[in-house]
Amino acid sequence: MNDEVASAIAQLFPQIHELSLARVKGITDKGMEIIIKQCSSLKYLDIFEMQSMTGSSFACIPQYAHKLNFLLIEDFCDMEKEDNYIAYLKFNSKFQVHCTPNWESGNLQVYTASLII
Repeated sequence: MNDEVASAIAQLFPQIHELSLARVKGITDKGMEIIIKQCSSLKYLDIFEMQSMTGSSFACIPQYAHKLNFLLIEDFCDMEKEDNYIAYLKFNSKFQVHCTPNWESGNLQVYTASLII
């Protein structure tokens, strides 16, 4: 999947309510911005471990994704995505973080951060 696929999703499904792109490697912030801007009915967005995203597209959420009330991202992001995530948290005081264990293996626990708007 890439930004062209993201554009196709936005064009074909502008009224989509739930979208999971977890672990998609090819969609960048440009593709995510297209989805956020054109799919204004989104309520649930799962972008868990999208490796090509820096999180700069989070800035589009307040302006375009008014119905979004659940955003799922990884608990431990790379530095740039985490910086963008923290900036968005400061910008939107209604944003809350809810962490739950995803799975356990021995002493290893994997968490996902659910950002509830």
